Amino acid sequence: MNIILIILSTLTLIISALIVFIVIFNSRKYKLSKGSKSFKNIKWFNRKQINNYQIELKIFANSLVNALSIMGSEKIGALIVVSQKDDLKSFEKNGYQIQGIFSPEFAMSIFSNKKSALHDGAMIVDQNFNIASVSTYLPMTRNIIDVKYGARHRAAIGMSEASDAIVFVVSETTGLISYAKNGVLKTLARDNELIKKTIFSLLGANDIKQED
Repeated sequence: MNIILIILSTLTLIISALIVFIVIFNSRKYKLSKGSKSFKNIKWFNRKQINNYQIELKIFANSLVNALSIMGSEKIGALIVVSQKDDLKSFEKNGYQIQGIFSPEFAMSIFSNKKSALHDGAMIVDQNFNIASVSTYLPMTRNIIDVKYGARHRAAIGMSEASDAIVFVVSETTGLISYAKNGVLKTLARDNELIKKTIFSLLGANDIKQED
């Protein structure tokens, strides 16, 4: 009788252990499956975020090209700082801090009205392609530059020395468009296609590809 009870108890333990093992195995399998699905959802979400960023970047790049081209053709002096990775909040405080969507019309309204207090200084565009501040005073470069360049160009170079921002300048005298990056100033030729190609390349908009 005792032997039978021992055998029954042993079988019960074995069966219980098998049941526990099966439950745990199925549970882990379900979690792995669910986890894989979640991972796919995360990848899809990230891809959607990337696509949205690329669309916004291309829209901004086109708007910037149009704004600079119009102001260049009309010889409207302008200074536009485009943020990259560095935080420019300390510079934004030197001007009037606002939150607005960048557009050629808004840029024109700021820089074309010489009677406005907002005309002087720079416009800073943040990493979300929104206008963060206007009439912002930038640090001037201490390096010697060609005398043909004025205060805007000196400020553009100075800002590109103090941060990784790309700074665009429109000359009020010649209407030529220049940009400063890493302390180096380059002036673009009067060629709309070249201007667009250069600005798109600087901003990384040329690398945008359509995702499936």
